[in-house]
Amino acid sequence: MKDRNLNILLIDDDEEDASLFKEAISEINPAAEVTVLSEWKSVYNYIDRNTVMPHIIFMDYILPGKMGNELAAELHKNDKLKDIPLVLCSGLSQPINRTDKTGFIAMITKPGTYTKLVDVLRRVLTNNIPADIS
Repeated sequence: MKDRNLNILLIDDDEEDASLFKEAISEINPAAEVTVLSEWKSVYNYIDRNTVMPHIIFMDYILPGKMGNELAAELHKNDKLKDIPLVLCSGLSQPINRTDKTGFIAMITKPGTYTKLVDVLRRVLTNNIPADIS
């Protein structure tokens, strides 16, 4: 995955999580560009103003005003985003209902350490296959 110019979109309202995510991605792939949106509503502005869409979208499960699975269903209906892999990220300690994971290639439980985050993201970006990773 190194040196591949990936455009990655992260939708997460937690600034600390987003910062760690960007740092981890930079360690895995310094050529990757990460765009962080802190509000789910910003996704629509992002789609309208960008001609190049992300290669992969990571999104938090709990966003203010909308659940990640609800947003995923909406994004899959958008012609520009319908084929882009989505990865669900959650800090919840309890399992997420299987139906809430529909439409995601992977579900990441936000790990407690930076090292584990790098490992998890590396596996998702390298494999890009359906998986539950925690």
